Amino acid sequence: LKGLPTDRGYNMGPVSLAAYLRKEGIESAVLTGDLLLDYRITNPVANIIHEWGITVKSLANGQRAIENAVNDRNHIIWQKLTEEVRQTNPMAVGIPYFTPMKCIVDRVASLVKEINPEIKIVVGAFHPTFCPDDAMQNPDFDFIIRGEGEIPLTSLMKEIKKDNPKWETVPGIHYRSEEHNV
Repeated sequence: LKGLPTDRGYNMGPVSLAAYLRKEGIESAVLTGDLLLDYRITNPVANIIHEWGITVKSLANGQRAIENAVNDRNHIIWQKLTEEVRQTNPMAVGIPYFTPMKCIVDRVASLVKEINPEIKIVVGAFHPTFCPDDAMQNPDFDFIIRGEGEIPLTSLMKEIKKDNPKWETVPGIHYRSEEHNV
Protein backbone atom coordinates (compact mmCIF):
# COMPACT_ATOMS: atom_id res chain seq x y z
CA LEU A 1 0.00 0.00 0.00
CA LYS A 2 1.22 3.45 -0.82
CA GLY A 3 2.31 5.26 2.28
CA LEU A 4 3.54 2.18 4.12
CA PRO A 5 7.22 1.99 4.95
CA THR A 6 8.96 -0.26 2.40
CA ASP A 7 10.16 -2.63 5.09
CA ARG A 8 6.54 -3.43 6.04
CA GLY A 9 4.42 -3.13 2.93
CA TYR A 10 6.47 -4.37 0.00
CA ASN A 11 8.02 -7.63 -1.06
CA MET A 12 11.69 -6.74 -1.31
CA GLY A 13 12.45 -9.94 -3.24
CA PRO A 14 12.00 -8.44 -6.73
CA VAL A 15 14.19 -5.45 -5.84
CA SER A 16 16.90 -7.74 -4.50
CA LEU A 17 16.72 -9.94 -7.61
CA ALA A 18 16.88 -6.92 -9.92
CA ALA A 19 19.96 -5.64 -8.08
CA TYR A 20 21.61 -9.06 -8.39
CA LEU A 21 20.82 -9.22 -12.12
CA ARG A 22 22.28 -5.76 -12.65
CA LYS A 23 25.42 -6.77 -10.75
CA GLU A 24 25.70 -9.66 -13.22
CA GLY A 25 25.35 -7.26 -16.18
CA ILE A 26 21.72 -8.05 -16.99
CA GLU A 27 19.41 -5.08 -17.45
CA SER A 28 16.43 -5.23 -15.10
CA ALA A 29 13.74 -3.09 -13.54
CA VAL A 30 10.99 -3.46 -10.97
CA LEU A 31 7.46 -2.23 -11.50
CA THR A 32 5.26 -2.20 -8.42
CA GLY A 33 1.60 -2.08 -9.38
CA ASP A 34 0.25 0.32 -6.79
CA LEU A 35 3.02 2.78 -7.55
CA LEU A 36 1.49 3.15 -11.00
CA LEU A 37 -1.53 4.71 -9.35
CA ASP A 38 -1.51 8.21 -8.00
CA TYR A 39 -3.45 7.95 -4.79
CA ARG A 40 -2.82 8.28 -1.11
CA ILE A 41 -4.19 6.24 1.74
CA THR A 42 -7.58 7.84 2.25
CA ASN A 43 -10.02 5.00 2.67
CA PRO A 44 -10.80 3.46 6.06
CA VAL A 45 -9.55 -0.01 5.11
CA ALA A 46 -6.15 1.33 4.05
CA ASN A 47 -5.94 3.46 7.20
CA ILE A 48 -6.66 0.39 9.34
CA ILE A 49 -3.92 -1.56 7.59
CA HIS A 50 -1.59 1.43 7.79
CA GLU A 51 -2.02 1.55 11.53
CA TRP A 52 -1.61 -2.25 11.67
CA GLY A 53 -4.99 -2.69 13.30
CA ILE A 54 -5.84 -5.32 10.69
CA THR A 55 -9.15 -7.13 11.17
CA VAL A 56 -10.81 -9.97 9.27
CA LYS A 57 -13.40 -7.50 8.02
CA SER A 58 -10.77 -5.05 6.75
CA LEU A 59 -8.93 -7.87 4.96
CA ALA A 60 -12.17 -9.11 3.39
CA ASN A 61 -13.04 -5.59 2.20
CA GLY A 62 -9.54 -5.15 0.81
CA GLN A 63 -9.73 -8.51 -0.96
CA ARG A 64 -13.04 -7.51 -2.57
CA ALA A 65 -11.51 -4.23 -3.78
CA ILE A 66 -8.54 -6.09 -5.24
CA GLU A 67 -10.83 -8.63 -6.91
CA ASN A 68 -12.91 -5.83 -8.45
CA ALA A 69 -9.78 -4.16 -9.85
CA VAL A 70 -8.41 -7.46 -11.15
CA ASN A 71 -11.67 -8.31 -12.90
CA ASP A 72 -12.05 -4.83 -14.43
CA ARG A 73 -10.02 -5.08 -17.64
CA ASN A 74 -10.39 -1.30 -18.05
CA HIS A 75 -8.98 -0.49 -14.61
CA ILE A 76 -6.24 2.13 -14.82
CA ILE A 77 -3.67 -0.26 -13.35
CA TRP A 78 -4.03 -2.60 -16.35
CA GLN A 79 -3.91 0.31 -18.78
CA LYS A 80 -0.69 1.58 -17.24
CA LEU A 81 0.84 -1.88 -17.07
CA THR A 82 -0.04 -2.46 -20.73
CA GLU A 83 1.56 0.84 -21.68
CA GLU A 84 4.73 0.00 -19.73
CA VAL A 85 5.08 -3.47 -21.26
CA ARG A 86 4.51 -2.11 -24.77
CA GLN A 87 7.07 0.67 -24.28
CA THR A 88 9.78 -1.52 -22.77
CA ASN A 89 9.03 -4.81 -24.60
CA PRO A 90 11.01 -6.92 -22.11
CA MET A 91 12.41 -10.35 -22.94
CA ALA A 92 10.94 -11.66 -19.69
CA VAL A 93 8.62 -10.58 -16.90
CA GLY A 94 9.11 -11.95 -13.40
CA ILE A 95 6.17 -12.09 -11.02
CA PRO A 96 6.35 -12.91 -7.31
CA TYR A 97 3.63 -15.47 -6.61
CA PHE A 98 2.13 -15.64 -3.14
CA THR A 99 -0.87 -17.97 -2.98
CA PRO A 100 -3.43 -15.31 -1.89
CA MET A 101 -2.47 -13.20 -4.91
CA LYS A 102 -3.19 -15.89 -7.51
CA CYS A 103 -5.80 -13.78 -9.32
CA ILE A 104 -3.34 -10.89 -9.69
CA VAL A 105 -0.49 -13.12 -10.85
CA ASP A 106 -2.77 -14.77 -13.41
CA ARG A 107 -4.02 -11.39 -14.68
CA VAL A 108 -0.51 -9.95 -15.06
CA ALA A 109 0.73 -13.06 -16.90
CA SER A 110 -2.31 -13.08 -19.18
CA LEU A 111 -2.02 -9.39 -19.96
CA VAL A 112 1.69 -9.66 -20.81
CA LYS A 113 1.07 -12.65 -23.11
CA GLU A 114 -1.78 -10.76 -24.84
CA ILE A 115 0.61 -7.88 -25.55
CA ASN A 116 3.43 -10.12 -26.77
CA PRO A 117 3.26 -13.92 -26.56
CA GLU A 118 7.06 -14.08 -26.99
CA ILE A 119 7.72 -12.43 -23.62
CA LYS A 120 8.72 -15.14 -21.16
CA ILE A 121 6.78 -15.26 -17.89
CA VAL A 122 8.83 -16.27 -14.85
CA VAL A 123 7.17 -16.78 -11.48
CA GLY A 124 8.81 -17.36 -8.16
CA ALA A 125 8.35 -17.04 -4.38
CA PHE A 126 6.39 -19.26 -2.03
CA HIS A 127 3.60 -20.78 -4.11
CA PRO A 128 5.69 -21.98 -7.05
CA THR A 129 8.44 -23.15 -4.70
CA PHE A 130 6.11 -25.39 -2.71
CA CYS A 131 3.50 -26.16 -5.39
CA PRO A 132 5.34 -26.07 -8.75
CA ASP A 133 3.04 -28.53 -10.49
CA ASP A 134 0.00 -26.52 -9.44
CA ALA A 135 1.57 -23.28 -10.63
CA MET A 136 2.49 -24.82 -14.01
CA GLN A 137 -1.22 -25.37 -14.63
CA ASN A 138 -1.29 -21.75 -15.81
CA PRO A 139 -0.45 -21.96 -19.54
CA ASP A 140 0.89 -18.39 -19.50
CA PHE A 141 3.79 -19.33 -17.19
CA ASP A 142 6.95 -20.31 -19.05
CA PHE A 143 9.20 -20.82 -16.04
CA ILE A 144 8.99 -21.34 -12.31
CA ILE A 145 11.91 -20.64 -10.03
CA ARG A 146 11.97 -22.71 -6.86
CA GLY A 147 13.67 -21.46 -3.73
CA GLU A 148 16.22 -18.65 -3.73
CA GLY A 149 16.11 -16.93 -7.09
CA GLU A 150 19.43 -15.17 -7.66
CA ILE A 151 21.41 -17.95 -9.35
CA PRO A 152 18.53 -19.63 -11.23
CA LEU A 153 17.18 -16.29 -12.49
CA THR A 154 20.60 -15.13 -13.65
CA SER A 155 21.21 -18.44 -15.46
CA LEU A 156 17.72 -18.33 -16.95
CA MET A 157 18.13 -14.79 -18.27
CA LYS A 158 21.43 -15.73 -19.90
CA GLU A 159 19.73 -18.71 -21.59
CA ILE A 160 16.77 -16.58 -22.74
CA LYS A 161 19.22 -14.37 -24.64
CA LYS A 162 20.63 -17.35 -26.59
CA ASP A 163 19.41 -18.46 -30.00
CA ASN A 164 19.25 -22.10 -28.86
CA PRO A 165 18.63 -22.03 -25.12
CA LYS A 166 19.14 -25.17 -23.07
CA TRP A 167 16.62 -24.86 -20.24
CA GLU A 168 17.79 -28.10 -18.67
CA THR A 169 21.09 -26.41 -17.77
CA VAL A 170 19.34 -23.89 -15.51
CA PRO A 171 19.23 -25.02 -11.87
CA GLY A 172 16.11 -24.76 -9.71
CA ILE A 173 13.46 -24.24 -12.38
CA HIS A 174 10.37 -25.88 -13.82
CA TYR A 175 9.72 -25.05 -17.44
CA ARG A 176 7.35 -25.70 -20.28
CA SER A 177 8.66 -27.09 -23.55
CA GLU A 178 7.52 -29.28 -26.42
CA GLU A 179 9.82 -32.09 -25.30
CA HIS A 180 8.82 -32.11 -21.67
CA ASN A 181 7.47 -30.25 -18.72
CA VAL A 182 9.98 -30.59 -15.89
